[in-house]
Amino acid sequence: MDSTFSVIILSAGKSKRMSKHKALLRVDGYAFHQIITKKYHNCDVEKQIIVVNDELAFLKKSVVNNDYEKGRIYSLQLGLQEVNSDWYFIQNIDNPFVSESLINQLINCPKEAEIIQAIYKNQKGHPILISEKVKQEVLKENNYNLTLRDVFSRFEKQQIKVNDNSILININTPEDYKKYCH
Repeated sequence: MDSTFSVIILSAGKSKRMSKHKALLRVDGYAFHQIITKKYHNCDVEKQIIVVNDELAFLKKSVVNNDYEKGRIYSLQLGLQEVNSDWYFIQNIDNPFVSESLINQLINCPKEAEIIQAIYKNQKGHPILISEKVKQEVLKENNYNLTLRDVFSRFEKQQIKVNDNSILININTPEDYKKYCH
C-alpha cells in the first residue's frame, strides 16, 4: 500500500522582524503561501493546512492559532489535528523555495526512521517529514516551553542528503527578502 502525505505550513507568527506577514510576501507575482501550496499540490500532497494568526484567517485551508505565544508546538498541534496521513511534511512559510524535486525525493525515499530530514553539506534544513507516531507524540505534548527540536529529539532521524542549498533559507527580515527574492 502506498503511503499518504499531508503538509502543515507554519505561518502563525506576527512577523515582527519582517513587519509584514510572510505568507503574503511575493516572488514572481505570487504570494509565499500560493507558491508553497502549489508545489505540494503538484507532488500530489492534497491534504494541506496553513496554520495562521487571526489576521490571515481569510487564507484557504487555514486554521487559526489564537494562542501563537505557545509557540510552534501548539501551531503544529492545530495543523496536525486537521489531517490524517501516514506522513506529515512540516513546512515553514518563510521558505518558498522548496522544490518539487525535493518534496518527491522525501516522498519516495525508503522510510527508515520516524523523522526524515533533508541535509545539505551537513546542515539540516526544511521541510522535514514526520511519521504518524511522531504526530501522536506532538499531539500529547502540553509543555509549551519546549521547542519542536526538544520533542523531535525523542525519535530516531533519517538524514537524506540533497543537492539543494535552498533548504537552508529562512526569510525573516527585509534584508533576507531583498537578498533572496529580488
